Amino acid sequence: MADIHIIDGTSLVYRSFYAIPPLTTSAGRPVNAVYGFANSLLKLLKEQHPAHLLVAFDVKGTTFRHELFKEYKIQRPPMPDDLAGQLPLLKEMIGLFGIRIIEQAGCEADDLIAAAARTFSAEGHRIYILTGDKDMLQLLSDRVSIVNPTDGEIRDTAWFIEKFKLTPDRMADLLALAGDQSDNIPGVNGIGEKTAVKILQQFGSLDAVYAQLDRVPSDKLRAKLAAGRSQAEISRQLAVLNREVPLPFSAADTALRPV
Repeated sequence: MADIHIIDGTSLVYRSFYAIPPLTTSAGRPVNAVYGFANSLLKLLKEQHPAHLLVAFDVKGTTFRHELFKEYKIQRPPMPDDLAGQLPLLKEMIGLFGIRIIEQAGCEADDLIAAAARTFSAEGHRIYILTGDKDMLQLLSDRVSIVNPTDGEIRDTAWFIEKFKLTPDRMADLLALAGDQSDNIPGVNGIGEKTAVKILQQFGSLDAVYAQLDRVPSDKLRAKLAAGRSQAEISRQLAVLNREVPLPFSAADTALRPV
């Protein structure tokens, strides 16, 4: 079985664009995102020597999450022109490395990554996902790890349990309560991550919280949870990644191609 590395391309390209100061070619073409992305890619290739690698990108347009909650990601400004203009060159560069790009209209990169991780890990492969998005932590398992693009730390199930005293399958419940500002997932008003973690540690799941609301010891917290129930349920639907997206390729297709 192979180790398959998956790069969250959308996350990394934004991170590269804002981390690298403005940089242009002699003709004045912006290339800071391409440069930053290339550095991250070369670092991965040098240190991990992957034989199987994918890069996943979002495609412009709406998804089922926008239909479910019209304010989903509404706070995000449009992609800057200086970044959008770099995408064709960046994708050309990825292709020159012999790396497969996956993207699909109406589907977020996160869902494509989730489906690939589920499918390929079930076949016995080991999956490493390079991403800074915390919603991806719900994918952690004995065969799926997250690589932090900032410091290269590998985050596995043991890391998650140590940090939250919860199992990774509760990540969507955590976001349902605490929300996620980066995606404009509302969560329950007045409940942050620390409180959400404590609630889930006590009750085990979001469903258990609302099945036993009378057991919440604080009147104030109980009132917040009761008032925010519909928001919590919508937030969980937004946070859960779709692992059933059909994949038009196999694990064998993720092998680096000769260039």
